[in-house]
Amino acid sequence: MPDDGHTESSLAASRLKPSSSYGWVGPVSRKLSLSRRYPSFLLKMLALCLSSPFLLLLSATLTINGSPAVFFFAAEAVPTNITIDDTNSAFTFESEWVAGPCHNCAAQLDQNLTYDGTWHDGGARTGLSGQLKFSGTAVYLYGVTSQDDTGAINFTIDGQSTKPFDPSFGVPAVVHAYNFNFLSLTGLSNASHTLGFTAILAANTSQTVLIDYATVTFDNSSSSSGSQNGSGEGVGGLGSGTPPSPKKSSNKSALIGGIVGGIAGAILLLLVIFFFIRGRKHRSVPVKKETNIEPFQTGNPAGEQAGIPSSTSKARLPAPTTTNDLLNLPLPLPRAETPARSSASVGGDAIRNDGDVTPSDLPLPYLQPDIIL
Repeated sequence: MPDDGHTESSLAASRLKPSSSYGWVGPVSRKLSLSRRYPSFLLKMLALCLSSPFLLLLSATLTINGSPAVFFFAAEAVPTNITIDDTNSAFTFESEWVAGPCHNCAAQLDQNLTYDGTWHDGGARTGLSGQLKFSGTAVYLYGVTSQDDTGAINFTIDGQSTKPFDPSFGVPAVVHAYNFNFLSLTGLSNASHTLGFTAILAANTSQTVLIDYATVTFDNSSSSSGSQNGSGEGVGGLGSGTPPSPKKSSNKSALIGGIVGGIAGAILLLLVIFFFIRGRKHRSVPVKKETNIEPFQTGNPAGEQAGIPSSTSKARLPAPTTTNDLLNLPLPLPRAETPARSSASVGGDAIRNDGDVTPSDLPLPYLQPDIIL
């Protein structure tokens, strides 16, 4: 029958034997192998999210007029603003308009406060006109005003008159007001339009009209509807402190924005799933405490197993580690030589000498038990 100590040792050694793939096999190795599976799991989940059409509908988030909106591709175009400077070929001015900056002009403006550092000065002659050709659903005309020297402006859209700008309402009481809105015209059809403007100056005054830039709103929808002549008022008002920068958009840019947002959302979702599963795995794997095993020990002497009392008590011997330890182990005692047996016969009877003792007459405890190495 195998010794219990050796059996426990072999079982413990088998639980802790090295493995070429995941290190030590046992409770610790299970944690290691489990943690190695996480990267492949995350890659599979990421591939699934990126290949799913579900991503295109849920992940594309755009901003329309400062408010977040879910963008469904090919469902509705996104309105976009584009800024047109006064030097752009979309603007045309009569020859007597003077392009600023100019040293001989009555109005000396700060270039850093105008859009792209340019503007057009209508001078002191009334009736100067110009026009802007654009495509879109809305148009906004901006310029610079003077406290008492700003003239009126008449507007037309596609040849139809619209409400003019009246300088007697809303002009700030400052020397020059930059980014001032002369016209806000919305509700146009998404098509080509022509905006006409004419400077109206009071007689015997130093009034003038200063045109800086225009902002046009357009989209890519083919079914846009609106009034051909538009609706809006030529009401003066301050625009934003900083002129809007030119922007262009298309379905391609919207698609790219949607894909980027979808990837970010998918990564966030995968991180949440990863930490959730990791927490559950740590709770489900019990922590086993390994006991110290001492495989080198002596068993019961043979005499005790046979029911014979022994003078040698149980003792554990330390495992030999060096050659000197092996040499210092106790050796079995040698057997005593059998002395010559003498006998005498007296009257034919054999007389035994009590001094003659054989090893077989000694008690069994005399024998030294073998040491199990």
